[in-house]
Amino acid sequence: MADLLASLVPDWEITKAEDSQTALQLIKTHTYDLLFADIEMPQMDGLDLLQEIKRTGKKPHIILVSAYDKFEYAQKGMESGASGYILKPIEKDRVLQALQRYFNEVNSHKTAPETIVFNKCNGSFPIRTTDILAIEKQEKYIFKVYKKEDCVCNCRGTLNEVFLQLPENFIHINRQCIVNAHFIERFNSLSKEIILLQNNRELRFVASRDKWKNIKQILSSV
Repeated sequence: MADLLASLVPDWEITKAEDSQTALQLIKTHTYDLLFADIEMPQMDGLDLLQEIKRTGKKPHIILVSAYDKFEYAQKGMESGASGYILKPIEKDRVLQALQRYFNEVNSHKTAPETIVFNKCNGSFPIRTTDILAIEKQEKYIFKVYKKEDCVCNCRGTLNEVFLQLPENFIHINRQCIVNAHFIERFNSLSKEIILLQNNRELRFVASRDKWKNIKQILSSV
């Protein structure tokens, strides 16, 4: 499952837990947007895991995975807080359908804030989304925010967490970078290079091949 998800959504930070207790500890100490949980797991089954997640106060979007095509499993899962249910064997089309339902649900509730609060080791920094040119991953859970006038380095979190808060004019151009399409000065179709201006200084980012077609469509409509 983890390898399949990595191939379908390469921009995501994906964590794999070998059992339910490990999963629960990770959920208690980290923030996850989406969780795939097998109903049959050692130590604690998927339905019990959902109950434990409720007690943490965390609210990830949860999709249960099961080898059993029985209504009562799905019903118990939904009553426990799951928002999806897919059957084994794990197939690409089934996972894609589950991801599409997740994206649809997120987008239906998405209201982009005018300001996003970025966390650093020395405090929090609110930044207006209209001042953000680009956001670039520096290392795992660390990223850099390019503003109109300057940069904010060593922000903590993941690109996916930030992306879910941004308005629709922000686009993923590769696994490491998000850019504000409104500030793109020009782009090169051959090199797939995207250029933005920060205080008359060029910022250059290269889009990945798998993203380029979608990026061109978005840029043509901006």
